[in-house]
Amino acid sequence: MGVFNGGGRLGWAALSDYVGRPTIFITFFVLQLIAFISFPNIANILLFQSLIFIVVSCYGGGFSNLPAFIGDLFGTKNLGAIHGYLLTTWSLGGILGPMIVTQIRESAGSYVPVFYVFMALMTAALFIAVLLQLDIKRQEKSDASVDEMIA
Repeated sequence: MGVFNGGGRLGWAALSDYVGRPTIFITFFVLQLIAFISFPNIANILLFQSLIFIVVSCYGGGFSNLPAFIGDLFGTKNLGAIHGYLLTTWSLGGILGPMIVTQIRESAGSYVPVFYVFMALMTAALFIAVLLQLDIKRQEKSDASVDEMIA
């Protein structure tokens, strides 16, 4: 798993330089949504493990792409403070996530409902990422129009 986490940090970061950070985050959420939709129905251990590796690579990729994305959106002057807040919330997810999973598992007697909760969270994240990408494109178009008027 460490190889996929570390490889995801390098691979996804390199790819983001070519396709853009917003596209990478949308890709993360689509891949993870597909994985979490599939998990409850997978009987093949190799397929299950392959999807786990994809999710772990997205986790590593998110960790490496986040600072660059913050810099793209808000400038490097604000990077440290914003990144600190995001790492704090990321850590909070690492604390609360397992607690929530445990509560759901104990209540339902199965991990299957946990996948549905994650699917809902991934869907919300994907929706936000798409809206963010549309807003970035709108802003770039507006900036280009202003530059044309000035020139």
